[in-house]
Amino acid sequence: MAASLADLSATASRILSLFAAQLDAQGVELPERQHVGPGQIPAWDGEQLVVNLVTVAQGQPGAPAAMPFRPPAVNFHAQFGVSIVRRVHVIDTEGPFGLMVPSSEQIGEDSAVSLQDAAALIKAATTIGLADSLVDPGEGLVYELGTLGPEGGLAANRLLLTLSVD
Repeated sequence: MAASLADLSATASRILSLFAAQLDAQGVELPERQHVGPGQIPAWDGEQLVVNLVTVAQGQPGAPAAMPFRPPAVNFHAQFGVSIVRRVHVIDTEGPFGLMVPSSEQIGEDSAVSLQDAAALIKAATTIGLADSLVDPGEGLVYELGTLGPEGGLAANRLLLTLSVD
């Protein structure tokens, strides 16, 4: 099923559905809140699995057009962020002892969950790509993973998924 420039909302919803299913199949405990969000990055307002449109540009995924094209030779790709946002330990300013910095153990626990999420997102993208679930055979699909945060007691793994759109 080809991704559609004419209906980016349906493409984003399909990405969310496919990733939620793949992550669930891997046994990843996903946040209850799962949605397509506005803007380029997740809203830092709670744990979530979220898909955001990042960009739409000319050219093939992984190789943007370096020169202008004239119709009908124009092709486009869209980049979506697939993010798992989790709560992380932060400085406690309301405890009985003033400022309480998270312990190395707490930070290590947060890191272990984050690294598991990173691996799971890459595995899910690979499975989805090999099944041609988002693009037709021969169309481009490129992905890379980065992290966001921590900010406001939250941190995320964000998979940037770039795919051909018709």
